[in-house]
Amino acid sequence: MHNVIISLTTISSRLNHVHLVIESLLAQDFPRDAYEIRLYLSEQPYLLDEGCPTITNDLSHLLEEKPNKFFVKFVDNIGSYRKILPVLDEVYERTPTEFCNTLIVTADDDTAYPPWWLWQLYENYLKHGCVIGFRGRVMSFDREKLISYKKWSRNITNNPSMLNVPTGKDGVLYSPLHIYPRVRNIYVAKQYAPKADDLWLKTHTLLTGTPSFIINSALSQEFPSVTGKEPEVSLYRTFNELGGNNDALANIESYLEITRGVRFASLCNPSGMNTNYFRKDITSVLGEIPYVA
Repeated sequence: MHNVIISLTTISSRLNHVHLVIESLLAQDFPRDAYEIRLYLSEQPYLLDEGCPTITNDLSHLLEEKPNKFFVKFVDNIGSYRKILPVLDEVYERTPTEFCNTLIVTADDDTAYPPWWLWQLYENYLKHGCVIGFRGRVMSFDREKLISYKKWSRNITNNPSMLNVPTGKDGVLYSPLHIYPRVRNIYVAKQYAPKADDLWLKTHTLLTGTPSFIINSALSQEFPSVTGKEPEVSLYRTFNELGGNNDALANIESYLEITRGVRFASLCNPSGMNTNYFRKDITSVLGEIPYVA
């Protein structure tokens, strides 16, 4: 069985209730020795995050109760990228066999996850062998040009598909083998997609030729907030409402043209994919890969 790492981050304004999210993750109907939970925090401020120099009593109690299950790690404040890049860096330090048998699941800091949540992600991964998300949209084009993000369909018809774009709130499962290694360059990520980590991650799974499977075919189906209220308006939601995702997509497409000479339309066409450069890059880090999930 794979080793699963559930990874999430939070900001100062949500620190007091993130323990409720952790409790829902600790209550998963999943083999106890097969998964662990990482909460990444930062002492220094960044954007709307005033920084979290200390943890709450509730989090301290959970650390005491689950010392081999739940971990809090302090890292540089790179915003929402904390939920994926620090754990990816750690996984890259593992042996090739351990690397290939590790899965990363990103979670949100305001969502109550049902007990069957992790099993559904994992079972669908075993079935489809690709990126698995609970919710998503369909990347859409007009004559090979991306249309506005807001016009992307919320109804998933082809599954799995290169066009499916998982949205992070309800959870996404990744094999590190399915993410192009250069995603870990936070300086480039901040340059092209500082507030669009979901789109940046999607791009780097396209670069490995990996499709995405969406469990809930309608974006309206979502898990509740741990507070029972609508999540607070965040800089990221405001950014997206103002069309920030479209700007990010344009920036990322420019990045693709500069680094690979391709556009999104080409990446989403499996017949036109050439991932030899990906295998060259990843084997330069890991050596020969003994197992590909």
